Amino acid sequence: MLGLSFKLDSDDLRESPNVDLARKLLQAGYNLSIHDPCVEPEKLIGQNLGYAFSHLPVLQKVLISREQAESEQFDLVIDTRSTARNYCLKTDRILDINVLRQTKLLCQYAEVEG
Repeated sequence: MLGLSFKLDSDDLRESPNVDLARKLLQAGYNLSIHDPCVEPEKLIGQNLGYAFSHLPVLQKVLISREQAESEQFDLVIDTRSTARNYCLKTDRILDINVLRQTKLLCQYAEVEG
């Protein structure tokens, strides 16, 4: 998974839908690795630290470096930031969440107009 924080270029995990997605995938039994260049568990403080470890206690175990993200083979990469093109990833499938959101919005618009 690429991107965990609430917004790009931030380590703020509070209320991030990506934290919820990661937790649900792990609870469903998926093997998950996460790369977010701005999230470093040892630098999280205050409410952000509390939120991170209460909602995703395995954070330190699932975070991987850019080097790991680019050297390991993945069945699927979930891209939450539309940044996969900036990486040399070894995968056959990339799921860009933002494209899914745009598609859903277009479908909802079409239903309203139709």
